[in-house]
Amino acid sequence: MRRAELLSNIGQVHRSGCATMLCAVVLSLSGSPAAAQPTGNLPVYTSPIDVTGFRMQITAIAADRDSGRPVEVRVPGMPTDAINSTLMTPLSAQFDGFWNSPEAGGNVSRREASCTGTEGIAANITRRIAASNTPGVTAYDVTCNLATNGSMIVSRDGPTLRFGYLLRDNSVSFATTSPLTCNNQVGGPCPNDPRFRVRFATLIVFELNTRSLCDLSASPTGRVFTQGAYIEGTNVPGNIASFVAAGTFAEAQQSIGRFVDTIPLPIDAALAPLRSGTACAGPASNLVRAGFRTMEYEIVPRERLIALQAMHAGIMAPTLQVPNPDASPDSTPSFTRPQISTSQPSVQAGGVLQLSGQYFPRPTDFSTSLAVTIEHSGYGSVNSQMLNAGVCGGGATEVEWGPAGGPKRMDRLPGDLQGICQAAFRPTGLTPSTAYEFRARDCDLVTCGPISAVASTRTTPAGGNVGAFTVSLSGGTQVGTGSMSPQGTFTVPVTIPPGTPPGQHTLQVVNGNARAEAIIQVIAAGAPASMVMVGLLRNEQGCPNRPISSTQVDDTFQLAGAGFAQGNVSIHLGNATGPSLGNAVVRADGSICQTLRSPSAVGSSTIVAVQNGAVVAQLPVTFVAGSGVR
Repeated sequence: MRRAELLSNIGQVHRSGCATMLCAVVLSLSGSPAAAQPTGNLPVYTSPIDVTGFRMQITAIAADRDSGRPVEVRVPGMPTDAINSTLMTPLSAQFDGFWNSPEAGGNVSRREASCTGTEGIAANITRRIAASNTPGVTAYDVTCNLATNGSMIVSRDGPTLRFGYLLRDNSVSFATTSPLTCNNQVGGPCPNDPRFRVRFATLIVFELNTRSLCDLSASPTGRVFTQGAYIEGTNVPGNIASFVAAGTFAEAQQSIGRFVDTIPLPIDAALAPLRSGTACAGPASNLVRAGFRTMEYEIVPRERLIALQAMHAGIMAPTLQVPNPDASPDSTPSFTRPQISTSQPSVQAGGVLQLSGQYFPRPTDFSTSLAVTIEHSGYGSVNSQMLNAGVCGGGATEVEWGPAGGPKRMDRLPGDLQGICQAAFRPTGLTPSTAYEFRARDCDLVTCGPISAVASTRTTPAGGNVGAFTVSLSGGTQVGTGSMSPQGTFTVPVTIPPGTPPGQHTLQVVNGNARAEAIIQVIAAGAPASMVMVGLLRNEQGCPNRPISSTQVDDTFQLAGAGFAQGNVSIHLGNATGPSLGNAVVRADGSICQTLRSPSAVGSSTIVAVQNGAVVAQLPVTFVAGSGVR
C-alpha cells in the first residue's frame, strides 16, 4: 500500500487496543485479511504525519525588546545548542541505529537478537508449537527477515506528541515436522515437511511531553505492537494458524518488546541535560518556568524539521501612579484614619493640655522629589506571583522620565532574587513648580513588555511649610499650630482660651486634606473635684477623653481628674480608709492623670480621692475578670 493511502486510512481509525492511533498504521499492510477497515467513528487524534528523515530542533521564542515581534532568543543556562546538536540526526535514523546496534556488551544487533536470542522469535515459536501437544509436530529451521530501516510517524494529543517507529515488510519462516511426510517417518526433517511464513509489521511507540520547556521529556522506553500479521499459504493447520490472532503476531511482539522495554530509547537521554541544567533546575528556575510555561510545535516539510518552540508568555505593561499636584501633604491612602487625643479629659478655661496625633500622612517635600508607585501585572493573563516568580527575574523595571516636553532619562530598577519588581521610584533633584512625565516597562532575563501609559504631575513650589497643621476649638478659634514628624505624628501644647464657657467642646486638627477631632470637657475655675477612668487606644498616652466604667482585675488603668487643690491626692478603694490604689500629683491646673493598679477582687466598688484626710471625689467602677485574650 502506498504511504499516502496508509496515512489517509489512519485518520479514520478511533482508539484501538494498541492504546494509540499510531497502531492503526500497521492494520492496512500487504492486503492482509486482518487489515482494518474504516469504522465510521470520528477520529480521536489529529491526522498522523510521516516525519521520516526529519530532525528535531528546540528553540525559545519571545517578543523582541523593541519591536515586539516574535524572535528566537537565548535563555541563560539553557543548553539548547548542545541538545539541538544531538537532535541533528533525524529521529528515524536514531531509531534505525537503535534497532541495528547491539546491546551493551553484545555481539549481535537488537534486530538479530529479536529473532535468535534465548527469548527471541525462533525460541518462542518452537516453544509454542511444542506446547500444542500435537503428536509428531515440532518446529525447526526458523529464520527471520526483519526490516532494517523504519518510518517515523507522529500525531498529537493535547501537549503530548506520540511517535511511532514503523518497521514494515517483516517476515518469519519456519518448517514443522508432520506425521504425514517422509513415508510416515516421524521426527524429520523431511524435504516435503510443511513450511510457513508469517508476514507482519512492527510499531515502536513512544511519547514526547511538550507541556513546557522545562518539562520536555520522552518515554524512557517504548511500547511494541505487531499488527497486520497473516500466514502465507492455504489450508494452514489450526495449531499453526493460531499464531495469528486478530492480526497480531504475539511471538514477535513479545520478543521485540523485551529489547525495547529494557533498553532506554535515545530521545529522552538527549533531553535530560535541559531538565537538569541551571535554567530549569537552578535557584532561579521558577523565573524560566513562569516565562516559558507553554510550548508549540510545527512540522516544517521543506526543512524536514520538527520544530519545538517554547513560547514566552509575554509581559504586561505596568501601571504608574504619581502624587496629586493639588494635594499637600501626600494623600497616599491609608487603612487607618488620622487620630488625635488629649492628655486629660477635662481642663479649666485658660489651662493647658497636651494634644497628640497619629496616622496622619507622612509629610513629603514635593518641590524637588516625587514618590512614584508602580503596579506590576505579571506574565500574560496570569499574575506571575501566583507561580512564585516575578516578571523582573534577571531583568528590571525600566523607568523613562523627565520634564514634560523636555529630554528624558532612563533608570533601571533591578528585580530581587525571586524576580519581584520594585514597587516604588523616587527621583530627586527636581525643579520646583515644573511638570514631569513618567512611563515604564518591565523586563525579564530575555525580553521586555510594552511600555506603560504616561503618568504626569507637577512639583510644588519651593519653600512650602511641609507637614504644617493647625488646631482649632469649637467655633473656629485657633488654639495651636505645629508640624508633623516624618512618621505622621505630633505632640503639641494647647491653651484653652480663658473665656471659654464650661461644657463639652471639640478640638480639630487640619493637615492639608487630613482632618481629625477629639472631645474635651472645659470646667470653670473652682468647680468641685471629679474623676473618670479612661481607656487608651494603641500608641496613646496620658488620659484622653475616653471614659470607661470597668477594667480588669490585677491590671493597670488610667485615672483622670480635675478641680483638685494643689498637692497630692491619695486614691483608695471603697472609702477613705480602704485599700490604697496609689497616689497622684495635682498639676498646676488642678488636674491629675495617673496610672494605677486595679485590685484582685472581681465586683463593683467605688474609687475615692482623699486630700487632707477628706474625700473630695468619688467614682463608681466595676472590676471584671480577665478575658485571657491579649
